[in-house]
Amino acid sequence: MMLRAINPQPATASPVGAWDDTPCPLCGRRDEELLLEAPDPTPGDGPALHFAVVRCRTCSLTYTNPRPDEDAIGRFYPPDYRPHRRPRKMRHAAPSP
Repeated sequence: MMLRAINPQPATASPVGAWDDTPCPLCGRRDEELLLEAPDPTPGDGPALHFAVVRCRTCSLTYTNPRPDEDAIGRFYPPDYRPHRRPRKMRHAAPSP
């Protein structure tokens, strides 16, 4: 089953770059079922993209498929991306000897 990011255009012509349609990262099978599609307003220029979240029918791993390729993924994680920030107390902690 071939899934792709939806809106605004087919995955290969996406404004964020190319997409990788991948087998299950855990077991390598290509037997996924669509669980949901969710919008992601990032990278913020233009209409939101919708990502497909699938579950492997063989091992039950849940993952995004397709996903932005290596060259495009950085557009979804800008330098100020909140989950990548270190907690304040860790930023000021002295290094261990």
